[in-house]
Amino acid sequence: MKVYIYLMFLPFLALSTVAQPVSYSIDSLRNELARAKADTSRVWLMTKLSEHYYERNFDSARWYAQQGIHLAQRVGHRKGELQSSILLGDAYSVQDIPQSMRIYLQALQLAQQMNYQYGVGMCNLKIGELNLFLENYPQAIRYLKQAHDIFLTVQDKQQTALADSEIGIVYCQLAKKQDSARYYLTRSDQEYPPFKHDPFQLYYWAVLESNENPSRAVQLFGQSIELFKRRNERRGLGYAYRWYAIFLKNHHQLDSSILMAKNGLRISQHLLNFRSILQNSDLLTKVYQALGRPDSAYKYQSIMMAARDSLFSQQKINQIQNTLIDEQQRVQRLQEEKSQFKSQVKIYGLLGIMTGLLLLAGVLYRTNRQKQKTNSRLQVLNHEIEQQKEEIETQRDYLEETLTELKSTQAQLIQKEKLASLGELTAGIAHEIQNPLNFVNNFSEVSTELVEEQKEALAKGDTEEAKVIADDLSQNLQKIHHHGGRASAIVKGMLEHSRTDSGEKRPTSLNALADEYLKIAYQGLRAKDKSFECTLVTEYDADLGQVNVVPQEIGRVLLNLYNNAFYAVRERQQHADSSYLPTVRVTTEKTPEGVQIRVADNGTGIPESMKQKIFQPFFTTKPTGEGTGLGLSLSYDIITKGHGGTLRVESQAGDGTAFFIELPQRQKSDSHV
Repeated sequence: MKVYIYLMFLPFLALSTVAQPVSYSIDSLRNELARAKADTSRVWLMTKLSEHYYERNFDSARWYAQQGIHLAQRVGHRKGELQSSILLGDAYSVQDIPQSMRIYLQALQLAQQMNYQYGVGMCNLKIGELNLFLENYPQAIRYLKQAHDIFLTVQDKQQTALADSEIGIVYCQLAKKQDSARYYLTRSDQEYPPFKHDPFQLYYWAVLESNENPSRAVQLFGQSIELFKRRNERRGLGYAYRWYAIFLKNHHQLDSSILMAKNGLRISQHLLNFRSILQNSDLLTKVYQALGRPDSAYKYQSIMMAARDSLFSQQKINQIQNTLIDEQQRVQRLQEEKSQFKSQVKIYGLLGIMTGLLLLAGVLYRTNRQKQKTNSRLQVLNHEIEQQKEEIETQRDYLEETLTELKSTQAQLIQKEKLASLGELTAGIAHEIQNPLNFVNNFSEVSTELVEEQKEALAKGDTEEAKVIADDLSQNLQKIHHHGGRASAIVKGMLEHSRTDSGEKRPTSLNALADEYLKIAYQGLRAKDKSFECTLVTEYDADLGQVNVVPQEIGRVLLNLYNNAFYAVRERQQHADSSYLPTVRVTTEKTPEGVQIRVADNGTGIPESMKQKIFQPFFTTKPTGEGTGLGLSLSYDIITKGHGGTLRVESQAGDGTAFFIELPQRQKSDSHV
């Protein structure tokens, strides 16, 4: 019979597309297999090769699966044996239904003996799919629902979605069950969203939409077929062509239906996929009969009958029935054994209860005798407990007082940190304003002298000299006005960024804010230490735009990070040679999530053991008296809690430190802006 079938398919095999070269992954797996030892890794390689060949060559898929079973049994790898058995059942499912069903059921028994729930779920899934092909829809739904519940329990979202998808296609083939089909396919997409783009799922949806939304169905069929081609999954492509052909036939596009069915038949014949051959040739027979072309109809009917005889000969039907009967008897025996076990448990339970009652009686008797002794001991214990209670209350009062003192101390330290920041800010502002004020003072003194010279010139009657002096005075006044304006702009800008009346977020230029506080921090440190020199590198993103923040709070964070950076480079400079150049780099950048401010230095760096602690309150690496340990803690709260952003650090001891402030472009509380 098999020779007869092969001869019938031979003309179509000649017309089929040339098989594409085996992918590199198969070659690499075979190379690995040639070097692998006879252990679990070799079993794994055989299962992977069987999976790859399942879409290309069923004989090769069966061979690797059988070899995997033999090796897994020899090395005692039961999960490998189970996986190889399922793959062997897959390879037989397209050509020998009874053999495939028998293998799946044996694999199910193995998984149940192992108590391996994922394996039980996979076997139920495969048996359900086989019943779907046999059009035994109630059994298919029962097994697929069992598989779904198991996968849901073991939290495998992909397989859970696959089970629901298969249930959906079952309901697609049942009359007046389209709502159920839509429910399960929708739930499948929700359980594992990537499954929406699976080629099988695409044409399942196309089948469902065939009547209500034909244009959508055509689109989905096209996407499914294209995806199968791209992945070189010819088994699935044969099924997709067949379903598309059915759709075209139902919409009276018989020529197109013939083309799609022939495509599916050609691929199925090349693979010797008897299931798909049967379905596609049966469809072609019906279409040609509808067209009144009996010769073509007879030709494909012969192919269909040959495939049907191969799959559903009387011998194989008997084998399927015997296999199902054996499985039913096995399940019945398990239920009987379970029932007997429950009965034995009840008997043993009653015996246990009786034994327990006897023991309880003895215990009660003994307890009654010791009751009086226990009562006297309890009185002593009660007295001791009262004393301990008084001691605990005394300790509690002491701890409450201590906690109050700690809170007060903490508040004072926080205030000290804020005052320290304010002092540093004030020193920087003062130094920044000093330059224009020096110009104002100098030009004022020069102008005073020029006025005296002008008076003398006028007294002498030298009007030309007086005019020249007047011109000089005019230039000096312009310079005084210019530098006075500079000082006024600095004060105005800092008042704008440091006002604390509302604390509300408002659109702010982070580039300007970062630059101003950098200058203030540097000038403040220079005011304390004239010898300190540091290279300032700024890289501001011109497209940053404005961000809704509380300017004075972000300014406080920046000031703290700048001061830490200057402290680190100054500490390293004290111990480094003359080639060391202290450098602080400030960068702003627009990111997909929002904006980022980076403050980096080439200072002493932070040891790995301390990086996890630097944001903890009261932790500081500075000597006693030079820091409260609250600067970074307060900065972290301002960024994360106040602005919904992140503050993180990257550092290498001896090489420098970089702090990253990341703020969302729009925050939840800013939706009204």
